[in-house]
Amino acid sequence: MDNALQIVRCDQSCATGFAPSELLLGRPLVYPVEFNANDVDLTGTEFTVPLVLGLKQIHEKNFSLAHRNIQKNQQKYKQKYDKKNKTKNFNFKVGDRVQYLRYKSKRVLSKMMHQWVPVTGHYLILSIVKKRKTVVLQTPQGKILKQKQPFDRIRKYQGK
Repeated sequence: MDNALQIVRCDQSCATGFAPSELLLGRPLVYPVEFNANDVDLTGTEFTVPLVLGLKQIHEKNFSLAHRNIQKNQQKYKQKYDKKNKTKNFNFKVGDRVQYLRYKSKRVLSKMMHQWVPVTGHYLILSIVKKRKTVVLQTPQGKILKQKQPFDRIRKYQGK
């Protein structure tokens, strides 16, 4: 258990750039194996005001750097999330002629191909579910499609 805790405490976090123990101490840990290699001088270890202030400055420096690293990682994550989940402005209404984007797996090298469906025609919007950001489509003959389509995979029909 001790070894597992030591690994967790000494592993550098990608979010902060520091190990948890390094954040608290202001320096990398000295492991028991390293005690035999280095002579440790324990004189002058009583806490005094300058030592406490020095430790406080180290903490402020490390925590401010860790805070900047966390902000940078959160900003990157937010951009990726927004890019993936952002839907365009949906300005369609019931009865509009539309096509939807269908993703189809190509068996060659696991490539995904996409296609606007139907290729030579259009569907009509039967209803809009704003809460789920989807639409229900029907064919011009009146057949209702089972699967609802999300807003970001719908476009206006460009034919006549």
